[in-house]
Amino acid sequence: MTTPPAVHDGRSASQPGPADRRGYGGRLPVVGYGLVCLHILCFGILMLVEPTLYESLTEEDGGVEDFTAVWYLLSGGMLFATAVVAGVGGGRLARGAYILAGVGLVFIAGEEVRWMQGYIGFEPPDFMAAINRDNDFDTHNISIPYTKGIRIAHLYNQLPMIVLIIAFSAFFCGKERLRGVPMPSFAMILAIIAALAYVFGLRTWIFYYTIILLLFLVCYAIFSGRVNLLPLIISAALVVSGNAYIMWQNYLPISNPREVVEYLLSFICVWYAFEILLSQKRFAV
Repeated sequence: MTTPPAVHDGRSASQPGPADRRGYGGRLPVVGYGLVCLHILCFGILMLVEPTLYESLTEEDGGVEDFTAVWYLLSGGMLFATAVVAGVGGGRLARGAYILAGVGLVFIAGEEVRWMQGYIGFEPPDFMAAINRDNDFDTHNISIPYTKGIRIAHLYNQLPMIVLIIAFSAFFCGKERLRGVPMPSFAMILAIIAALAYVFGLRTWIFYYTIILLLFLVCYAIFSGRVNLLPLIISAALVVSGNAYIMWQNYLPISNPREVVEYLLSFICVWYAFEILLSQKRFAV
């Protein structure tokens, strides 16, 4: 006679519970958050000390864009690997989400380097060159006349904000998983906020909205009794404010701060995909 699996709160021991995502995470969210903050600090210092080098790294086909593509490609690969074992920890819906997100990330990686156009040296077809703003072989710079200048890239720019809204909603609703997919940790939410606020030097309103949001989170942490969140929230405020000071002291014509933002977001994608992969591997054991 076989012994039935241990049951806790109506679930078998092999089934993931709401708190299981924290169990595998441990120090990983804090480490990931620290690395994102370290990247922001290094970019800020480089901007002050070696502005010419900063410009060369963040220009088109620069080192930052190359690493952005690498991070997105690695993220997509990890999500494909996650889909192999997703049946245990999430089911078909989660597996489909991982595959779809993986395809999207690999596609974005190709778009970042214009599908290797700058390295191979090929010319885009005439029909694409006619509608591409930069005469490149990619889709995110396509601007069709009847769209009145609206580019597909504008849609890409909304994705991080959509993820942030979903992550915030899940956090305040106490949802560790959504349809079997692990939600970003609170540390990751703060990292996304800090990354999106990087461009505030040219768009001041982002800075003020970010500070208001962080003050709201401070009040939430105090009045909800979750004071353990305060160190992370305060550190996020310091990172954003420190970067504000660096931007304020440097009035160089920084051509494209969005390259840095995209790099930071691609690094967060690797962190998120790695957390998801670890959670599924744990359930598969």
